[in-house]
Amino acid sequence: MQFWMGSIFLLRKVGGVFVTDNGNVILDCHTGATIDDPVALERALLNCAGVAQVGLFNNMCDAIYLAAESGVRILKKPDGRLA
Repeated sequence: MQFWMGSIFLLRKVGGVFVTDNGNVILDCHTGATIDDPVALERALLNCAGVAQVGLFNNMCDAIYLAAESGVRILKKPDGRLA
């Protein structure tokens, strides 16, 4: 299975690819400003042989606090889940 995710940036340039204590390779990928369907992307990545985890964090928080010069915005769904 192959699909395009964007340009890969290895943020850990010193010593090349980062390998965890368990021997897993961590790859950093820049996908652009938005991901059209992050839940589907996470599912597709996790279904790839050898992928242990991804860093998309879908449906894992109850609120997002966005801070800017104009103030702080809180994003929530009426039921308390992330909007």
